[in-house]
Amino acid sequence: MFAGTSAASESALSLPSPQLSPGVPVRFEGVQPVNEQPGANLSNYVPDGLAEPLFGVSVTQARSRPQPGDIPATDSEHWTYAVLDAGRILHLPERLDGSGLRHRCLFSGRSQQDMGDVAPWLVELDPTSPLTRDLFSRGEATHHLWSAYPGLFIRTPARFEMLWAHLRKFTRLRDESGRWLYFRFWEPTTFSTLSGIAPSEEPWLGRFFGNHQFFWPDSGQDGTTWFGFCRRGEDEVASPLVLGPVVLAALEAAVRRRRETEDVKDVRARLRSSAPELDLSDEFLASLRSWLQARGFRSHATLRPAMHGLARRFPEGSPPDPGLLELLSDRRKGAGLRLWHIENWKGGGR
Repeated sequence: MFAGTSAASESALSLPSPQLSPGVPVRFEGVQPVNEQPGANLSNYVPDGLAEPLFGVSVTQARSRPQPGDIPATDSEHWTYAVLDAGRILHLPERLDGSGLRHRCLFSGRSQQDMGDVAPWLVELDPTSPLTRDLFSRGEATHHLWSAYPGLFIRTPARFEMLWAHLRKFTRLRDESGRWLYFRFWEPTTFSTLSGIAPSEEPWLGRFFGNHQFFWPDSGQDGTTWFGFCRRGEDEVASPLVLGPVVLAALEAAVRRRRETEDVKDVRARLRSSAPELDLSDEFLASLRSWLQARGFRSHATLRPAMHGLARRFPEGSPPDPGLLELLSDRRKGAGLRLWHIENWKGGGR
């Protein structure tokens, strides 16, 4: 079982700043992929809006054509890392092996063998690396990773092995019943949820946040809104590493919101291809989703096509066919059979 994945309260900034306020998520608006920035060219490796807070380099340095060694990957006190999700990046271990960047899987032994396709990898980033550019590039090519929301970014005084050892402690945690759960903290939606939980509710989170700065994209804003967060080593108490009810409830709510957002986004993409003339609201599509879920459409294989079919047949504001609604409410028929009726409904009969 996975304990994964929204955002907490944040303060908006008109210009990005490397200075984060402890305990308060800071918002960075208008961050553009490096290959879509005004005047973008192959010289751009890091988005303007993230160059200073994430890498400690100026926009001028980030926009030059750097060669390895021209710009230090770190300053004298901080290093930049990413925790990348192999489930979101095709052939991630092989790409890391060819990147020249220091990397290591946060799973080991049996866990790495059984879950290698979704394992997290810690990577020490260099702003001059082609992989860094790929992480911040958007496009249809498989090496463009912006839209994959590939993981969590960290700026910290910790060296690689120290950070790896620290993060490994949190990949699997127990709940209050003693059950082990994989804790996918590197997912942006999960981390956004964690940043909004008060230290008094889950004291062990202070140990997790430590003296690190974290950055992640808002997956609901096409990646153009980012957040930064730190807690500056607060609450360094020896609290038990237990996923309590506050964290679990917050993560479960975030999972539900994320799945709704993903389903609506998927159906909207289908409609752009099949019925571009329709301009349906997210609220309408979400209401279709809730109505279908209450009638047993649970899996993506039936829920999304059913949402798409109903949205096409009965767009926002048009009355639905009572006969089809009656049939879809008959849970004695399987979801697959009822989906067939949606796709082949002639009106007035079955």
